[in-house]
Amino acid sequence: MASPLNFSKNAIVIVDDTESIATCAKTFLQAVGYAEVETFGCPGKALEGIRQRGCPALIISDYDMPLMTGDIFLESVEKLYPEVKGVIITCHNAIPPEVAARFTIIRKDEPDFFSRLLRHVREELAP
Repeated sequence: MASPLNFSKNAIVIVDDTESIATCAKTFLQAVGYAEVETFGCPGKALEGIRQRGCPALIISDYDMPLMTGDIFLESVEKLYPEVKGVIITCHNAIPPEVAARFTIIRKDEPDFFSRLLRHVREELAP
């Protein structure tokens, strides 16, 4: 559940319609020291939360979700906050080349998923 407070400068938002993946990613990131990690099960609710609370430091979005793909979601956030940083996580095999050119893609079904995710988070949130 979203907090009424604004996101901090180190906040991470995870948007994934598969709750177990969002929860695992959140738990992993918190275990390695990222305290403010918020999850949303659908892009519409995430977009509303971001409208209300401001731009998080990083958004990690699933690609294949009902009603809105991850790239469309991130583009919607970019309209509000052009400075937003986003990464797409997916098991989808056919990511369009124009999406892969715009966003970092991390495959959830790769054995090094968590290490790649952590590396990207650290790069994006480095001071």
